[in-house]
Amino acid sequence: MNDLEDLPHRLLGIPITSNRCIVQFSGDMVRKIYKSSISFEAETIAYKRLSDKSFVPKVLSINEQFSYIDLEFIDAPTIFEYSVREGCIPRDFAINLYRIELSLAKLGLNSNPDLLKADHIFLDVPSKSPFTNGLRIIDFDVVFPVPEKSIRRNEWIQEQVDSVEDRYRFLKVDDANSREKFIGEVYGLVGDVAYDFEKHMEVFSEDSP
Repeated sequence: MNDLEDLPHRLLGIPITSNRCIVQFSGDMVRKIYKSSISFEAETIAYKRLSDKSFVPKVLSINEQFSYIDLEFIDAPTIFEYSVREGCIPRDFAINLYRIELSLAKLGLNSNPDLLKADHIFLDVPSKSPFTNGLRIIDFDVVFPVPEKSIRRNEWIQEQVDSVEDRYRFLKVDDANSREKFIGEVYGLVGDVAYDFEKHMEVFSEDSP
């Protein structure tokens, strides 16, 4: 989906339809009606595992009979909308995205390239998600939850954690390779915007999840 096309849908309450689900907007609630049982199951598992995380929308209800989930409507700009308005992205974007991805990995929610997209990342007020300074994400119907009873669960989770740590290595040490790869990902999200990596090096904390 394209952000410029999604903007009026999200703000005007016009439903969005994809090959996996239909998204309906009603005041401060979003209803996702799933066409795919696989997508419904994946997102249900994801939101249950993330139930204590403020960087995702609150789940209002899950209807297994009719395969839909009611969620909190995040009334905030996407990262794309923010970058267009401000001409940059937040100085702590990298560290907070790292915290989110590491949390997902530790919960056995294997990320998919479709997960972290420009219209899936929001810049809410800090009080909505203090842990990530307001950075929040949506849409988990393309994640691959590691089965709770898998004999390789711990091994798979550790592989994902190691992968996240490797991708964000530039936050801890001066690593040009991981830094350049992340710059490429940022360009993929919002295009050519200002980004100060030295500041990100300064705000990194060992209190990460």
